[in-house]
Amino acid sequence: MKKMIIYLSVLLLIFLCSCGDWSLSYSKQAHYEGWDAALDPDHHRAFVSTYVWEGDTSEEGRRIVIPEMVEDCKVMKLGGYFGRGLPMPFSVVTPALTTGEGEIIDPEDPRPLVFTLVVNKSLEKIDNVRIASSNDAAPDRIYLQTEDGKLYTYDIYWRAEVDPENKTFYAKDGKLYLKSGNSLVTAFYWEK
Repeated sequence: MKKMIIYLSVLLLIFLCSCGDWSLSYSKQAHYEGWDAALDPDHHRAFVSTYVWEGDTSEEGRRIVIPEMVEDCKVMKLGGYFGRGLPMPFSVVTPALTTGEGEIIDPEDPRPLVFTLVVNKSLEKIDNVRIASSNDAAPDRIYLQTEDGKLYTYDIYWRAEVDPENKTFYAKDGKLYLKSGNSLVTAFYWEK
């Protein structure tokens, strides 16, 4: 009887790890068009996490498009957990600073910077975002070092655009909403 319980427990564990949205399923990492991604090759799905922004402050340069596919995996989540549970939150980062020197511009008075997040048609879940919204907290802050060595400080705000074929999310007034319940996604600091 004891062997049977152990056997059934092992089978249940194998079943649970092979289906659903368990982090053990995401076993491969990839880099794609500025994104870090975790892939579940067995189920042909992926999530994207860190996006490396190259510092282009133009409207087009601040447009972050969630890819439809990475390798042969459909991107279905923004942020997630890799392998045995390593958090890979969605965030925007700049390339590594080239020097430890340079004039810091406005460290106490950062400039607002609005990014447009373009949600693909297959995105179903926002699982792990470093930019948690709260009335008490400040927006995510990034630093950008220019070629002349100046270090600019920015507070990140967001606006959303959603593919009309997306079955989970929609955008209204530049903000992201869940279709079920018409609730605002509060993981972002939305443009004011």
